[in-house]
Amino acid sequence: MEFDRVKNGYNRYQVDSELAAKNQEIDELQRKLLAYKKQNEENDRKIEEIGRKYTKLLHDLDIKERAIREMTRNALDEANGILTTANRNADMIVKEALQNAKTILLNISKLGIEAHEIKINLNEQLQILSETIDGFDIPPIPNVELIEKKYKE
Repeated sequence: MEFDRVKNGYNRYQVDSELAAKNQEIDELQRKLLAYKKQNEENDRKIEEIGRKYTKLLHDLDIKERAIREMTRNALDEANGILTTANRNADMIVKEALQNAKTILLNISKLGIEAHEIKINLNEQLQILSETIDGFDIPPIPNVELIEKKYKE
């Protein structure tokens, strides 16, 4: 802004009016500055509160992650223990089944041998019986008609 020139300098009313406007503008800017400072302090407080919450959340998350890792490790240990026990039990069952199968096969083999020996023995006895039967002489059968006639008389 330009001021009008007068005898001893500038127009006093114009200068005073401009100074009053500038002072009013300065007051308004200071009020805004104060409001911005208060808002900035409030924002700083909120940021600090959010930071504390964030730190607490990180801490809680870390605790939960450690707990999960511990539970996972325990579950894996337990599962491995169960698998180890199951494998041992399965091995014992398979060994026992194989032993039973071996015993059964041995018994079947013995029965087969005994059956073969019995068959040979029976064949020999049948042969002897057959020879005995073949060697057995049947006496002549008397004439039944003659006997009947004799009794009828």
